[in-house]
Amino acid sequence: MRSLTVILALAVVLSLAGCGSKGGDEEQQAAAVEESQSERVYFERAQNALDARNYELAIQLLEELERRHPFGQYTTQAQADLIFAYFKRTDYAAAETAAERFTELHPNHPNTDYAYYMKAIAIFPAVYTALNRTNQRFAYQRDIEAGRRSFFLLAEFIQRFPDSLLVADARQRMIYIRSLLAKHEISVAAYYFKRRAYIGALRRAQGVLVDYPQTPETGDALVLIASAHYELDQDESALKAVELLKLNHPEHPSLDENGELILPKATPFGILHRMTQGFFYRNEGNIPKLRYDIQRPSRRQEN
Repeated sequence: MRSLTVILALAVVLSLAGCGSKGGDEEQQAAAVEESQSERVYFERAQNALDARNYELAIQLLEELERRHPFGQYTTQAQADLIFAYFKRTDYAAAETAAERFTELHPNHPNTDYAYYMKAIAIFPAVYTALNRTNQRFAYQRDIEAGRRSFFLLAEFIQRFPDSLLVADARQRMIYIRSLLAKHEISVAAYYFKRRAYIGALRRAQGVLVDYPQTPETGDALVLIASAHYELDQDESALKAVELLKLNHPEHPSLDENGELILPKATPFGILHRMTQGFFYRNEGNIPKLRYDIQRPSRRQEN
Protein backbone atom coordinates (compact mmCIF):
# COMPACT_ATOMS: atom_id res chain seq x y z
CA MET A 1 0.00 0.00 0.00
CA ARG A 2 2.82 2.32 0.88
CA SER A 3 4.59 1.56 -2.40
CA LEU A 4 1.45 2.42 -4.31
CA THR A 5 1.25 5.75 -2.52
CA VAL A 6 4.85 6.58 -3.46
CA ILE A 7 4.24 5.69 -7.08
CA LEU A 8 1.14 7.87 -7.24
CA ALA A 9 3.02 10.77 -5.67
CA LEU A 10 5.82 10.49 -8.20
CA ALA A 11 3.30 10.41 -11.02
CA VAL A 12 1.68 13.60 -9.76
CA VAL A 13 5.06 15.35 -9.47
CA LEU A 14 6.10 14.33 -12.96
CA SER A 15 2.76 15.42 -14.33
CA LEU A 16 3.06 18.82 -12.71
CA ALA A 17 6.64 19.17 -13.93
CA GLY A 18 5.53 18.35 -17.45
CA CYS A 19 2.81 20.95 -17.31
CA GLY A 20 5.27 23.50 -15.99
CA SER A 21 7.76 22.73 -18.75
CA LYS A 22 5.09 22.97 -21.40
CA GLY A 23 3.85 26.22 -19.98
CA GLY A 24 7.39 27.62 -19.89
CA ASP A 25 7.99 26.71 -23.52
CA GLU A 26 4.78 28.41 -24.56
CA GLU A 27 5.71 31.53 -22.63
CA GLN A 28 9.14 31.63 -24.27
CA GLN A 29 7.60 31.18 -27.70
CA ALA A 30 5.09 33.93 -27.03
CA ALA A 31 7.85 36.25 -25.83
CA ALA A 32 9.90 35.51 -28.95
CA VAL A 33 6.93 36.24 -31.20
CA GLU A 34 6.24 39.49 -29.36
CA GLU A 35 9.88 40.55 -29.66
CA SER A 36 9.93 39.73 -33.37
CA GLN A 37 6.75 41.71 -33.93
CA SER A 38 8.18 44.64 -31.96
CA GLU A 39 11.33 44.62 -34.09
CA ARG A 40 9.32 44.51 -37.29
CA VAL A 41 7.13 47.39 -36.12
CA TYR A 42 10.21 49.54 -35.48
CA PHE A 43 11.68 48.62 -38.84
CA GLU A 44 8.49 49.29 -40.82
CA ARG A 45 7.95 52.60 -39.05
CA ALA A 46 11.54 53.56 -39.85
CA GLN A 47 11.04 52.66 -43.52
CA ASN A 48 7.88 54.76 -43.64
CA ALA A 49 9.79 57.68 -42.11
CA LEU A 50 12.52 57.31 -44.74
CA ASP A 51 9.90 57.22 -47.49
CA ALA A 52 8.42 60.43 -46.07
CA ARG A 53 11.91 61.99 -45.84
CA ASN A 54 11.47 62.41 -42.12
CA TYR A 55 15.08 61.54 -41.42
CA GLU A 56 15.06 62.70 -37.81
CA LEU A 57 12.29 60.24 -36.93
CA ALA A 58 13.86 57.51 -39.05
CA ILE A 59 17.14 57.86 -37.16
CA GLN A 60 15.38 57.66 -33.80
CA LEU A 61 13.54 54.49 -34.81
CA LEU A 62 16.56 52.81 -36.39
CA GLU A 63 18.77 53.58 -33.40
CA GLU A 64 16.11 52.28 -31.02
CA LEU A 65 15.69 49.12 -33.11
CA GLU A 66 19.40 48.43 -32.92
CA ARG A 67 19.46 49.10 -29.19
CA ARG A 68 16.51 46.81 -28.44
CA HIS A 69 17.40 44.09 -30.94
CA PRO A 70 21.19 44.06 -31.42
CA PHE A 71 21.06 40.63 -33.11
CA GLY A 72 17.63 40.85 -34.69
CA GLN A 73 16.37 40.00 -38.14
CA TYR A 74 16.41 43.63 -39.30
CA THR A 75 19.41 44.94 -37.36
CA THR A 76 21.99 44.83 -40.14
CA GLN A 77 19.61 46.48 -42.60
CA ALA A 78 18.87 49.14 -39.99
CA GLN A 79 22.60 49.82 -39.65
CA ALA A 80 22.86 50.33 -43.41
CA ASP A 81 19.79 52.56 -43.44
CA LEU A 82 21.30 54.68 -40.67
CA ILE A 83 24.20 55.60 -42.96
CA PHE A 84 21.74 56.96 -45.49
CA ALA A 85 19.57 58.71 -42.90
CA TYR A 86 22.51 60.47 -41.27
CA PHE A 87 23.72 61.68 -44.65
CA LYS A 88 20.31 63.01 -45.65
CA ARG A 89 20.06 64.82 -42.32
CA THR A 90 23.41 66.43 -43.30
CA ASP A 91 25.11 64.83 -40.32
CA TYR A 92 28.03 63.79 -42.49
CA ALA A 93 30.38 62.91 -39.65
CA ALA A 94 27.82 60.48 -38.22
CA ALA A 95 27.26 59.01 -41.69
CA GLU A 96 30.98 58.43 -42.13
CA THR A 97 31.26 56.83 -38.69
CA ALA A 98 28.25 54.59 -39.34
CA ALA A 99 29.68 53.52 -42.69
CA GLU A 100 33.06 52.73 -41.13
CA ARG A 101 31.34 50.70 -38.41
CA PHE A 102 29.31 48.76 -40.97
CA THR A 103 32.41 47.76 -42.92
CA GLU A 104 34.04 46.52 -39.71
CA LEU A 105 31.00 44.56 -38.51
CA HIS A 106 29.95 43.15 -41.88
CA PRO A 107 32.96 42.83 -44.20
CA ASN A 108 31.17 40.34 -46.47
CA HIS A 109 27.61 41.64 -46.42
CA PRO A 110 25.87 42.46 -49.75
CA ASN A 111 25.60 46.10 -48.61
CA THR A 112 29.29 46.42 -47.71
CA ASP A 113 30.02 48.07 -51.07
CA TYR A 114 27.40 50.68 -50.21
CA ALA A 115 29.12 51.36 -46.88
CA TYR A 116 32.54 51.82 -48.52
CA TYR A 117 30.98 54.12 -51.10
CA MET A 118 29.25 56.19 -48.44
CA LYS A 119 32.48 56.59 -46.46
CA ALA A 120 33.81 58.61 -49.37
CA ILE A 121 30.54 60.35 -50.17
CA ALA A 122 30.11 61.54 -46.59
CA ILE A 123 33.21 63.70 -47.08
CA PHE A 124 32.03 64.98 -50.46
CA PRO A 125 29.91 67.97 -49.28
CA ALA A 126 32.89 69.28 -47.30
CA VAL A 127 35.04 68.94 -50.41
CA TYR A 128 32.54 70.92 -52.47
CA THR A 129 32.25 73.66 -49.85
CA ALA A 130 36.00 73.99 -49.36
CA LEU A 131 37.06 73.99 -53.00
CA ASN A 132 34.20 75.09 -55.21
CA ARG A 133 34.74 78.81 -54.70
CA THR A 134 36.33 81.43 -56.88
CA ASN A 135 37.46 83.89 -54.23
CA GLN A 136 41.24 83.94 -54.70
CA ARG A 137 41.76 86.07 -51.65
CA PHE A 138 41.35 83.06 -49.36
CA ALA A 139 42.42 80.35 -51.79
CA TYR A 140 45.77 79.73 -50.17
CA GLN A 141 44.13 79.15 -46.77
CA ARG A 142 41.80 76.34 -47.80
CA ASP A 143 42.32 72.85 -46.47
CA ILE A 144 42.25 70.44 -49.41
CA GLU A 145 42.92 67.33 -47.36
CA ALA A 146 39.22 66.43 -47.43
CA GLY A 147 39.29 66.41 -51.22
CA ARG A 148 42.31 64.16 -51.37
CA ARG A 149 40.86 61.80 -48.78
CA SER A 150 37.53 61.53 -50.58
CA PHE A 151 39.36 60.84 -53.84
CA PHE A 152 41.44 58.11 -52.18
CA LEU A 153 38.38 56.46 -50.61
CA LEU A 154 36.53 56.46 -53.92
CA ALA A 155 39.53 54.86 -55.59
CA GLU A 156 39.66 52.25 -52.83
CA PHE A 157 35.95 51.54 -53.28
CA ILE A 158 36.34 50.99 -57.03
CA GLN A 159 39.30 48.69 -56.46
CA ARG A 160 37.44 46.60 -53.89
CA PHE A 161 34.11 46.45 -55.72
CA PRO A 162 34.74 46.82 -59.47
CA ASP A 163 31.37 45.24 -60.29
CA SER A 164 29.30 47.41 -57.95
CA LEU A 165 26.41 49.37 -59.44
CA LEU A 166 27.83 52.44 -57.70
CA VAL A 167 31.15 52.43 -59.58
CA ALA A 168 29.96 54.70 -62.41
CA ASP A 169 28.88 57.39 -59.95
CA ALA A 170 32.12 57.02 -58.01
CA ARG A 171 34.17 57.59 -61.17
CA GLN A 172 32.21 60.76 -61.96
CA ARG A 173 32.83 62.07 -58.48
CA MET A 174 36.55 61.37 -58.81
CA ILE A 175 36.60 63.44 -62.02
CA TYR A 176 34.74 66.19 -60.20
CA ILE A 177 37.15 66.19 -57.26
CA ARG A 178 40.21 66.24 -59.53
CA SER A 179 38.85 69.33 -61.26
CA LEU A 180 38.17 71.04 -57.97
CA LEU A 181 41.65 70.23 -56.68
CA ALA A 182 43.20 71.51 -59.90
CA LYS A 183 41.13 74.67 -59.68
CA HIS A 184 42.34 75.17 -56.13
CA GLU A 185 45.97 74.92 -57.24
CA ILE A 186 45.35 77.43 -60.03
CA SER A 187 43.80 79.80 -57.52
CA VAL A 188 46.83 79.50 -55.24
CA ALA A 189 49.19 80.03 -58.19
CA ALA A 190 47.27 83.16 -59.18
CA TYR A 191 47.51 84.40 -55.61
CA TYR A 192 51.30 84.02 -55.71
CA PHE A 193 51.42 85.70 -59.09
CA LYS A 194 49.49 88.66 -57.74
CA ARG A 195 52.02 88.94 -54.90
CA ARG A 196 54.81 88.89 -57.51
CA ALA A 197 56.03 85.57 -56.09
CA TYR A 198 56.56 84.29 -59.61
CA ILE A 199 58.63 81.26 -58.70
CA GLY A 200 55.92 80.11 -56.29
CA ALA A 201 53.28 80.71 -58.95
CA LEU A 202 55.35 78.79 -61.48
CA ARG A 203 55.75 75.77 -59.22
CA ARG A 204 52.06 75.64 -58.37
CA ALA A 205 51.02 75.92 -62.01
CA GLN A 206 53.53 73.27 -63.07
CA GLY A 207 52.12 71.02 -60.35
CA VAL A 208 48.73 71.13 -62.07
CA LEU A 209 50.26 69.74 -65.27
CA VAL A 210 51.91 66.92 -63.31
CA ASP A 211 49.19 66.03 -60.82
CA TYR A 212 46.03 66.82 -62.82
CA PRO A 213 47.01 66.37 -66.49
CA GLN A 214 43.54 65.49 -67.79
CA THR A 215 41.64 68.39 -66.24
CA PRO A 216 40.43 71.49 -68.10
CA GLU A 217 42.50 73.64 -65.74
CA THR A 218 45.73 72.70 -67.54
CA GLY A 219 45.02 75.55 -69.95
CA ASP A 220 44.96 78.08 -67.14
CA ALA A 221 48.11 76.49 -65.72
CA LEU A 222 49.95 77.03 -69.02
CA VAL A 223 48.87 80.68 -69.07
CA LEU A 224 50.31 81.17 -65.60
CA ILE A 225 53.49 79.30 -66.50
CA ALA A 226 54.03 81.46 -69.57
CA SER A 227 53.25 84.64 -67.63
CA ALA A 228 55.55 83.74 -64.73
CA HIS A 229 58.41 82.93 -67.12
CA TYR A 230 57.74 86.25 -68.86
CA GLU A 231 58.02 88.14 -65.58
CA LEU A 232 61.23 86.26 -64.75
CA ASP A 233 62.71 87.24 -68.14
CA GLN A 234 62.74 83.62 -69.25
CA ASP A 235 61.37 84.27 -72.72
CA GLU A 236 62.30 80.91 -74.24
CA SER A 237 60.46 78.98 -71.52
CA ALA A 238 57.53 81.36 -71.84
CA LEU A 239 57.30 80.68 -75.58
CA LYS A 240 57.35 76.91 -74.99
CA ALA A 241 54.42 77.23 -72.60
CA VAL A 242 52.55 79.35 -75.16
CA GLU A 243 53.13 76.73 -77.86
CA LEU A 244 51.76 74.03 -75.59
CA LEU A 245 48.76 76.22 -74.85
CA LYS A 246 48.07 76.81 -78.54
CA LEU A 247 48.47 73.11 -79.29
CA ASN A 248 46.29 71.74 -76.49
CA HIS A 249 43.90 74.63 -75.81
CA PRO A 250 43.53 76.59 -79.07
CA GLU A 251 40.25 78.13 -77.89
CA HIS A 252 41.60 79.38 -74.59
CA PRO A 253 40.34 82.95 -73.98
CA SER A 254 43.85 84.21 -73.19
CA LEU A 255 44.76 83.72 -76.88
CA ASP A 256 43.87 86.47 -79.32
CA GLU A 257 42.38 85.92 -82.78
CA ASN A 258 45.85 85.26 -84.17
CA GLY A 259 46.57 82.62 -81.55
CA GLU A 260 48.99 84.80 -79.61
CA LEU A 261 49.00 85.02 -75.83
CA ILE A 262 47.76 88.32 -74.43
CA LEU A 263 50.52 89.31 -72.03
CA PRO A 264 50.17 92.06 -69.41
CA LYS A 265 50.95 95.51 -70.74
CA ALA A 266 50.91 98.31 -68.19
CA THR A 267 51.44 96.27 -65.01
CA PRO A 268 52.24 92.67 -64.14
CA PHE A 269 48.73 92.39 -62.69
CA GLY A 270 46.98 92.96 -65.99
CA ILE A 271 46.84 89.30 -66.90
CA LEU A 272 45.63 88.39 -63.44
CA HIS A 273 42.84 90.92 -63.80
CA ARG A 274 41.76 89.37 -67.07
CA MET A 275 42.00 85.91 -65.56
CA THR A 276 39.73 86.81 -62.68
CA GLN A 277 37.27 88.29 -65.16
CA GLY A 278 36.77 84.99 -66.87
CA PHE A 279 39.94 83.12 -67.75
CA PHE A 280 40.12 81.19 -64.50
CA TYR A 281 37.17 78.98 -63.60
CA ARG A 282 35.77 79.33 -67.10
CA ASN A 283 35.67 75.53 -67.33
CA GLU A 284 33.44 75.22 -64.31
CA GLY A 285 30.60 74.14 -66.57
CA ASN A 286 32.65 71.19 -67.80
CA ILE A 287 32.94 69.74 -64.33
CA PRO A 288 30.19 67.13 -63.82
CA LYS A 289 27.39 68.71 -61.84
CA LEU A 290 26.40 65.95 -59.46
CA ARG A 291 23.22 65.89 -57.47
CA TYR A 292 23.14 64.79 -53.87
CA ASP A 293 20.44 62.21 -54.63
CA ILE A 294 22.21 59.46 -52.76
CA GLN A 295 20.26 56.24 -53.04
CA ARG A 296 19.19 54.10 -50.12
CA PRO A 297 20.91 50.77 -49.47
CA SER A 298 19.24 47.71 -50.93
CA ARG A 299 16.82 45.79 -48.72
CA ARG A 300 18.44 42.57 -47.55
CA GLN A 301 17.06 40.98 -44.41
CA GLU A 302 19.10 38.70 -42.23
CA ASN A 303 18.32 34.98 -42.34
